[in-house]
Amino acid sequence: MILKMKKILLMLCFSTLYNSQIKFHFFVQKKISSGNYLLKLTIINETNDFYALPLDKSGFKAYYLSEYCEERNNIDTSYRYFSPTIMIKETSKNELLEASSRMLDIVDDQRYSYMEKVELNKKEREKVIFNWMYKNNIDDILSAKRNFYLMNNLLLLKPKENISYNIELDINEILRSDLSTTYDYYILGFNNYSLSLDMCINKNIYLDLTKSQKIKLKKYKLFSGLIKSNYFSFEAYK
Repeated sequence: MILKMKKILLMLCFSTLYNSQIKFHFFVQKKISSGNYLLKLTIINETNDFYALPLDKSGFKAYYLSEYCEERNNIDTSYRYFSPTIMIKETSKNELLEASSRMLDIVDDQRYSYMEKVELNKKEREKVIFNWMYKNNIDDILSAKRNFYLMNNLLLLKPKENISYNIELDINEILRSDLSTTYDYYILGFNNYSLSLDMCINKNIYLDLTKSQKIKLKKYKLFSGLIKSNYFSFEAYK
């Protein structure tokens, strides 16, 4: 745990530099319900350089210290590793809240069909990964999984370019994948909170790139570091 904190502090030391290169903003377009918002997220390249960075735009991650800025070898490719991490603080305490996890509440008559769908998805994904492994001359299945996830979520930014997308954020139910049996959530009191989004990218994730992929990306700087967004204040359950 101490080593983990040291690594995070080191990333924070460089965050000012990296934030001057790549900026990350979000805007609350509307409140759907308590804890549920429609957001517009924008990634901005403020430099004159081409940049590449991974961004999984399919969802969000909840904050767990053990998973924050996770090492490449521990990447679970069924988990939205490259999605923005939801950082929530109680305003009066200024302390980060860790999320909790629970099983999806699926009604009995739908449970079997849902689990069938999950298993079918896993089998289809395995076929895709095996094809990807042979197509890209990757030696082992684990490296192929990481390479596939990286290449299919790699954001390519031209100089001064910004890219935006809309996405729904529900802090009451943060699915760990599209077909997941568990979800994360935050336990909140009737207090004021601030919410921000972090993107923490370790440089060693690029070790899974193949030689041909590196050649194709040679004009891009491969981003690594910590990007912190703006803050949004809200009162829970209102």
